[in-house]
Amino acid sequence: MLDEKICQAIRLLRKEKGLTQKDLAELSHIDKSYIGKIERQVYRNLTIQTLEKIIDSLGVTHEEFFCYALGLDEATVVING
Repeated sequence: MLDEKICQAIRLLRKEKGLTQKDLAELSHIDKSYIGKIERQVYRNLTIQTLEKIIDSLGVTHEEFFCYALGLDEATVVING
């Protein structure tokens, strides 16, 4: 379930930022086909290092990314965190 939310968040944030898979691949130095497989949940063994590269390339903090992926409000995380 978490894998699915992370993969969906990558795709949705990429689109919100107006980036193509090719753009994200170039920014993160990850192969375009690999980005596509992650977004389609074909490849689920996503390493922390690869996820960090993608998050950084999307221009959001790690906290913002996971709040987005889990549908949480950042203020809620800070208050409860």
